[in-house]
Amino acid sequence: TLVEALASGTPVIAFDKGPRSEFVDSGKNGWLCNETDLKATLLHANEYADYDNMSKQAIESVKRFELSQVISKQLSIYEKIQLKEKAHDCIDHY
Repeated sequence: TLVEALASGTPVIAFDKGPRSEFVDSGKNGWLCNETDLKATLLHANEYADYDNMSKQAIESVKRFELSQVISKQLSIYEKIQLKEKAHDCIDHY
């Protein structure tokens, strides 16, 4: 749900646990906080002056997860694996 929110231009507030920091760049496209700082983070977010810029940053930050990007990366990985297998096959023949 983090990616969907960011893709729609909604900065997110998330607990700084697990892989969330991979998606949320605190202060740029949302905020990461711990349980004890949630109230302060919510108040800060509510008063944040540059919401439009943060919204644009949210959209930009998840473009790497778009289907075309993911497919391109996967194809590149498969090509590298295939090249390694071909190189390995050539070595085995000698």
